[in-house]
Amino acid sequence: MDGKRGTVKFAESFFSNIFTPLRDIKLFLTGYVKYGAITWDTGELELDLAPDAMYERIQQNNGIDVLQ
Repeated sequence: MDGKRGTVKFAESFFSNIFTPLRDIKLFLTGYVKYGAITWDTGELELDLAPDAMYERIQQNNGIDVLQ
């Protein structure tokens, strides 16, 4: 870990297809870290976000990653 910080923003378009269940704010707020990835258990499947990809985009975009 290199101490870098950043912000991840979720565009409305992110909450489609497989990520549609995360439109439910109660479910979204249950996210946790598993094996270094932000993860949600929807009851039917487990969704996660790749930390390495977010880190790279944060580095390239002045500390911000926008998931679309």
